[in-house]
Amino acid sequence: MHDLNGWGLNQATEKQCFLEAERLVDSVLKRVRQPLIDALASFFTQPLSPLALMLFEVALLKLVRELGRHLLEVVLNACEPDVPHLLPMNLSFEIGGYRRRNQKTANRNVASRFGNIVLHRRGYRSWEAGDGSIFPLEMLLGLNHSATPLLVDWIGRQMATAGSNQAAMIDLLRDECGVTMGVKRLRQCVEQLSESMEEFRQEYQVDVLLKALQQAYESSGSRKPVIAVGRDGITLREYKHCAFRVATAATVSIYDRRGKRLITVYLA
Repeated sequence: MHDLNGWGLNQATEKQCFLEAERLVDSVLKRVRQPLIDALASFFTQPLSPLALMLFEVALLKLVRELGRHLLEVVLNACEPDVPHLLPMNLSFEIGGYRRRNQKTANRNVASRFGNIVLHRRGYRSWEAGDGSIFPLEMLLGLNHSATPLLVDWIGRQMATAGSNQAAMIDLLRDECGVTMGVKRLRQCVEQLSESMEEFRQEYQVDVLLKALQQAYESSGSRKPVIAVGRDGITLREYKHCAFRVATAATVSIYDRRGKRLITVYLA
């Protein structure tokens, strides 16, 4: 971390940024160089076969993810100076004031697409007793319950497109990203993502509906394009001696001239 900066390297010269990037990359490559050599050597010493290729590819995936994890960790930890006085003594956030703590503390559960990393960051304690602390570096990086923006975006896409339930999503996080996450934290990440995207939802839905209508109008077939308004739902719980409890949402679907459904938009 260059000592002329507070958070990040935006005040550094182009040469300083390049030298810092070169130093960090070289430090990480040294850590994975020997495991990469071992993986290649192991592949070359075996007869060529589908199994040998499969095992080599699995090893490479793990090593590349580990390379990304180490690099992400050292880069994020380089975004805050080690010397406390290079950061402001006091900060205002929302309606409160916060004072800098001199010692960094470790967040050991920062989840990313490459796995968990450890982030050492300096907190600011509230002027008011009992109000807790804030961590400006985490806020600047956009961490969502200690999850990186890319990981939260991936979670949102998986939940939306694949219809993954919570248990399946937790399994995917472990298998695809090397991240262990509980139901409570997963719900918190998804809820914060939903809230952050809410202001864009209606405008985006209107755009995709208009594009689908144009596609339906230009399609070939013997029918007229159709806009169908309805509702969809899921059963939440069943009671033995009373009615089902169901969660429902209004839907708008577009069908082309062949009767093919082009899109369905959920309005909740």
